[in-house]
Amino acid sequence: MKNNLSDLKIFYNEEIEQMIKEEVNEINIIAKNLATSYAERQFPPATGVKIILVIEEIKARYEKLGIRVCKKLQSAVNQPEVATDRLKVEAEIKKTSNSINELGNKENQAEKEQKNLKIEGVYQNFRETRIKNILLFGAEVLFTSLSFQFFGENLLISILIAIPFTLAVSEYAHLVALQYKKYTNVIKKRIFLLSSILFASLVFFGLSYFRSQALGKEGISVSTFFFVLINLFIFLVSAFLNYKYSMTKEEKINYHIYKKLKKERELYGSKAESLKQHISDMDTQLQDKGVLALQIDDFAKSSLKEIQKYYEETVGKMKSTILLLRIDNVIPECFSEATPKLDIDYDFDLYNFNTKEK
Repeated sequence: MKNNLSDLKIFYNEEIEQMIKEEVNEINIIAKNLATSYAERQFPPATGVKIILVIEEIKARYEKLGIRVCKKLQSAVNQPEVATDRLKVEAEIKKTSNSINELGNKENQAEKEQKNLKIEGVYQNFRETRIKNILLFGAEVLFTSLSFQFFGENLLISILIAIPFTLAVSEYAHLVALQYKKYTNVIKKRIFLLSSILFASLVFFGLSYFRSQALGKEGISVSTFFFVLINLFIFLVSAFLNYKYSMTKEEKINYHIYKKLKKERELYGSKAESLKQHISDMDTQLQDKGVLALQIDDFAKSSLKEIQKYYEETVGKMKSTILLLRIDNVIPECFSEATPKLDIDYDFDLYNFNTKEK
């Protein structure tokens, strides 16, 4: 992750700014009164006194002001404590990363187990077979419904009657295919197959007879044998699809295991993505706090510079007032000394803000 420091917004605290202005005004009044008192007492003398003795109270007040500013800003930075917060986040990221790796291993293991089942092709064929059987079922329902119109029913009633009948035929084709698979003896297979086809043909003959009679009422003459062939063709195609692609008992067990593993993989993947987002959110929050810390740090430094400037101006005014009001016209030697810098312990416990790319 890259931190673009040029995007940092300026931090501003109106309460602190107002506090500085009010305090500076009060210090200036105190400095003026103090300077007047010094001038009346002709203090400081021409030599032998350091400037710090003259401005000691003023310096102390400005240092107090600087400390108050730092304390207010320090509390803003340390919500929660910066160093502790970073350690906690880093520990949480490490723990979460371990969880992601563990989920990844589980997902890979589930994928491996899925491949070992070798059910992909069977599952694909099973779905295709179901679709084809549904289409055959629909065609058979419409075709069979014509037979029931012979009894004087309208098309809708005939279709409703044909649905359970067609369902029974479809199940019969499915059972024939499964039973045919079980036989190992070739002769038994052939006898069973011929018997099944013969039984289906007899049922279809009855339906075809009624269908021919229904069409005969409309003046259309079609051979019963023709309808038997159509019904038998649909039955044999359905039986063949079930024989070729229906899953065995073992394959069905593996298929359910396959679906369970697939759900587990999806769950592991979803959890891993959620944890990755959690890491990203934590890092972003830490990053935002780091940006805030930099902003506060910059504001603190500029505020202390401002206080230092006010302090030097106050000392300058104080010197001028003393010289202006003294009746002995003495210019103390200490006034030529450099104004001592304010002694403010500026030590913010800021974030270890990483500005490099991760």
